[in-house]
Amino acid sequence: MTTFLVTDTQIIDEKMLEDINNILNTGDVANIYGAEDLEEMNKNARRDCQERSLEQTPVNLFWM
Repeated sequence: MTTFLVTDTQIIDEKMLEDINNILNTGDVANIYGAEDLEEMNKNARRDCQERSLEQTPVNLFWM
């Protein structure tokens, strides 16, 4: 069992609560990366898929 504890003094901005909620529920934080960063990551993932002879599906790109 894992416990996640946050006190009210640790909350700097209310947006933090939404991010923490998303991490705990889905494992993802919306809009954490800018468009340029996402494009760079996708470019690298596509290259990795090609090197491994994998189809460039969204799932394969995500896990590269």
